[in-house]
Amino acid sequence: MLQSALYDAFYSEVNVYAVNDDFENTKNELEKALSANDIVLVSGGMSVGDYDFVAQALKELEVETLFYKVNQKPGKPLFVGKQKEKMVFALPGNPAACLSCFYVYVLPTLSILSGKAVNYNQARLVALAHNYVVNNSRAQFLKASMVNDEVRVLSHQASSMLNSFSTANGLLFVEAGNYELKKGVKVPVYFL
Repeated sequence: MLQSALYDAFYSEVNVYAVNDDFENTKNELEKALSANDIVLVSGGMSVGDYDFVAQALKELEVETLFYKVNQKPGKPLFVGKQKEKMVFALPGNPAACLSCFYVYVLPTLSILSGKAVNYNQARLVALAHNYVVNNSRAQFLKASMVNDEVRVLSHQASSMLNSFSTANGLLFVEAGNYELKKGVKVPVYFL
């Protein structure tokens, strides 16, 4: 999934490393990835489960933590760090959360670092096509579709569900809270 998203954004030099659920294997593969690449993306393994070894491996490899965990849905367990000049993004393991974090955090960073964009701002204000009730303690990036200058929130928003990404062309951002957005209100949309 990440490899396809990178190819779609015209990043064709992508190396994929398969990692077993084993600390030494995780550390060794991360070390190889860091030595051979400028940016390393990790999917999953950052939680506190019995087979989540990424955090410990990154620490032993002296990857400096820039930030870990964001108050958003999906994608709370996002980690961003660096080892000297090399960037590391440890993305959530749930596929939709992983892809959302890729579009919001990784792709803008790649665009800036590669010189494609000096000031990367992919959000635009777009009219909401329908009323939408927000009831969440975290900010949200909702899979959405823009049609005829209006944006519509899609169904299947769970962080484990990818099917709405097949028709999404944006991520609609809503602040945390309990409120209703009325049809026609301008909302920020991050275009994919």
